[in-house]
Amino acid sequence: MGNLFDIEQRLEEKSNKVMNPDQFEQVVKAIVDGKYSWACVLILRFAGYNPAHYIPYRTYKRLVQSDRSGQPASPASTTAPQPLQPPSLSAS
Repeated sequence: MGNLFDIEQRLEEKSNKVMNPDQFEQVVKAIVDGKYSWACVLILRFAGYNPAHYIPYRTYKRLVQSDRSGQPASPASTTAPQPLQPPSLSAS
């Protein structure tokens, strides 16, 4: 039976193995780029989980396809919303 220090050390070693520095950089880049769903996919993958078990299939498929093509997952999310224009009052 190990002492408390050994247990804490093993837990720390295990937690350090979830992501290597390169994987962590990929997650950070996805977050900085505003690709929060893709960051979640990466975290699940790097932790050894299948993201398709936690994300709806259509969503997961769309995220994977958009990552492969380098395009944003949703074209609508890349364009800023246009301000509403007040109706023009014409004096006829």
